[in-house]
Amino acid sequence: MKRKIKMYLSGPILGCDKYTYKAWRDKTKKELANNKYIFLDPTLGEIFDKEAEHADEVVTSAQQSVEEADVIFVYIPFYSMGTSFEVFWAFQKNKKIIIALEAEHESAFVRKFADYLFYSLEDAIDFLKTDILYRDLVNE
Repeated sequence: MKRKIKMYLSGPILGCDKYTYKAWRDKTKKELANNKYIFLDPTLGEIFDKEAEHADEVVTSAQQSVEEADVIFVYIPFYSMGTSFEVFWAFQKNKKIIIALEAEHESAFVRKFADYLFYSLEDAIDFLKTDILYRDLVNE
């Protein structure tokens, strides 16, 4: 690999239990710990715990991370406002968007914005273990 792929880990945080906001990100980083990716993880800061009190900081940080990323990896166990905006920003910036959709219903927006769509977190991670995304990014 010539360069590492910067991947923003997008998914619900506010009002979620620890698995929903943290464990899937840790699992993803552990399973993809092969030096191919650099992860941008919004749960590593302390601001998200008090999101409503730090709205400007939270939103600015998310926008900057999406801007910095080559790709946005989105886990959707249910739909959330912040995740939806992050996907939209990534789409506007022509970033690659990989979505693991486990929500009950498939939104037309998910279908429209996803470059790669999977219906389980495990299937999406398995895809990311391949070189398909890397070749896709290099050939742009």
